[in-house]
Amino acid sequence: MIEWKYTVFADESLQKVVEEGVIPNAYARYTWRGITLKNGEVAILTPSNNSMGLYCNSGRYITINYTLSRSAFHRSRVRAYVAGPSSEFVREITASGLRSGFTTQATDYYYGMVTNLSSDAFTIKSFSITF
Repeated sequence: MIEWKYTVFADESLQKVVEEGVIPNAYARYTWRGITLKNGEVAILTPSNNSMGLYCNSGRYITINYTLSRSAFHRSRVRAYVAGPSSEFVREITASGLRSGFTTQATDYYYGMVTNLSSDAFTIKSFSITF
């Protein structure tokens, strides 16, 4: 099981860090309370042992899966570290989570991003990327 490191930024400029932490793996001996995002805040999620992301070859199917504390309008991304926005999966939805995926276009390191586009805060209760 992967432990995920998260960094919360004040907005999509990714200039001001609001919070940092680790999502524990399933075998942790403590209770994790989640990542709370206010309006406009962005969480970037990478494996705790590699800040660039999960290494994946071109043509592989990647799945992002997370749950929120409530249904909310938000943007979800899985982005390639080197290729950046030119090789990313993006969804803007109103939902209490997402389980979706895409086929990679480049061999690269991939990481997750969740942006709160709603007026009220929500909490990311669980998160994973698999391939």
